[in-house]
Amino acid sequence: MNQNKLFNEAADCNKHPILEVLKEQLNDKGEALEISSGSGQHVVHFAKNFPKWTWQPSEYDLRCLKSISEYIAESQLDNIFKPLLIDLNTCDLSSLKENKFDLILCINMVHITPLKCSESLFAVASTLLKSNGKLITYGPYSVNGLLTPESNVLFDLSLKSQNADWGVRDISYLEGLAKNNNLILRNTVEMPCNNKCLIFVRKLE
Repeated sequence: MNQNKLFNEAADCNKHPILEVLKEQLNDKGEALEISSGSGQHVVHFAKNFPKWTWQPSEYDLRCLKSISEYIAESQLDNIFKPLLIDLNTCDLSSLKENKFDLILCINMVHITPLKCSESLFAVASTLLKSNGKLITYGPYSVNGLLTPESNVLFDLSLKSQNADWGVRDISYLEGLAKNNNLILRNTVEMPCNNKCLIFVRKLE
């Protein structure tokens, strides 16, 4: 394998069930921004299955940016743009047009970043999504303070032992961020391995 090309086993497994959610949520044509694209496995898989959509991957990790570029080149798909450097700690979005995207997708980021990044994610969605555009996040979440099953509790403890700013977030906390940024939680989809997809929609103005 190319030394710049990363492989994430979890991404390889969850790309299929996430795709099924996207098939239910997306129109035939649109523009998508992926925040925290990781290795690039997801964006290539989704772009292949949504050829009438354009896909803009992004990352802050330089290794991941190189990996995403390798996956794009290998795919030979023409509906994926060059990955952008987007760091939610700084939130420099000067290269992106406001009200541009029909979808912002964020997979397995919220629990392994500080709260500031979640706050920035919703602020970004409020700025960049079209009216009625969707923000879809994927990962483990607690519900009204209750985290289940035990494996997710242990996972949360493990995250916090690695970094005190990390941890599984409660859906009510994200709903609050959404409300502050003109979004609403439209649906929660149960996913394999005790994860969920949260479907937020930017309110019509």
